[in-house]
Amino acid sequence: MTEIEAAAARISELAVSIKTYSHMDRSAAHQPTNVPVGVYNTLTMLGHKLLTKSIEVVKEYQDDLSLVPGNAGELNQVWANLIDNAIDAMDERGRLLIKARLTALWVEVEIVDDGPGIPEKIREQIFEPFFTTKDIGAGTGLGLGIAHRIVATQEGHIEVSSKPGETVMRLRLPLVRSAHAPT
Repeated sequence: MTEIEAAAARISELAVSIKTYSHMDRSAAHQPTNVPVGVYNTLTMLGHKLLTKSIEVVKEYQDDLSLVPGNAGELNQVWANLIDNAIDAMDERGRLLIKARLTALWVEVEIVDDGPGIPEKIREQIFEPFFTTKDIGAGTGLGLGIAHRIVATQEGHIEVSSKPGETVMRLRLPLVRSAHAPT
């Protein structure tokens, strides 16, 4: 009975995360968006991959983190692409660090993995559509290109720094959208 209750609770949590992740009941307009909730739902969706590879997830969120104006469904695609790539980059064990903090004008999010790193000679290409370092059939080369495009439409910035044992994907999302920004 205890196992059935635990399984039912897990299914319920997954169903709520799927609904929240996909934002089936929200418009496509930019609205105040909670970054930690979006990341949580993405981690729930990718939980099977984290467990399969024994990856430790560490979250460091600033306590008074502001909501960012944005499209939550699109931002969830960004979290999914960045986190999924980080998981794929790590060996069977690893550490995924997700940090979010406020600066004067931005919410800054870092997704850090302890994989082998991205060679300097290809770093400039990783946000190009169809560029992939994965084996044939393992990746489409679209994930980082999509993430880059979405962050740009949110009036944000995304950059990468990498060395063996530490790849950092850093996003900056504005706290205030400009008057000419698309809604």
